[in-house]
Amino acid sequence: MHFFNTLATILIGLALSGCDGQKTPNSSSAGKYPGALSSQGPDRIRINHDDYHGEWVGKTSDGSQFFATDALFTSQNVRTQRTVRDYVAVFLWNQDGSFREMRLDSFDRRSSESFELRAKTFQDRIDELGAITLCDIRVAPFEEVRDGVSFGLIYAPDEGNGEWVELQPGNEMAFYPPWDGRYDT
Repeated sequence: MHFFNTLATILIGLALSGCDGQKTPNSSSAGKYPGALSSQGPDRIRINHDDYHGEWVGKTSDGSQFFATDALFTSQNVRTQRTVRDYVAVFLWNQDGSFREMRLDSFDRRSSESFELRAKTFQDRIDELGAITLCDIRVAPFEEVRDGVSFGLIYAPDEGNGEWVELQPGNEMAFYPPWDGRYDT
């Protein structure tokens, strides 16, 4: 029943949305690394709704933009003895793409209940958004530090490999110029 409620919420959101519905490829390497590095990175990047890492990308009924993921993680750090953590995150931006807030939940990967609890928490976070439309968004990169861990869409210039905006922690998605939604994994 929970699945059908979520599906109904998405369908209602489609009817109310301002999404343009246009799609761009997400994995082509054509046009990578054009031009010189910018000094501060892009003002906005596009995140495409797709069936891979961009499954939960879109807009809420008030026009806010969101990206929800459960693919964030930290690794074991022998020096600091930090435990491997998994995260559920919902990033929210205003209609103009300026960053507004991050909703974050943390899970100990070693826990036997972690997978089920993470899945339930992720669904609860999606439900909190209300009516949504899954579509491409255009948003500002950002970085927020919690418990010593950097989260966000973080600009990462690299003289040898061009410039990137990486989804952190875990670097599951790395966006590149011309910032049109294409990414590497």
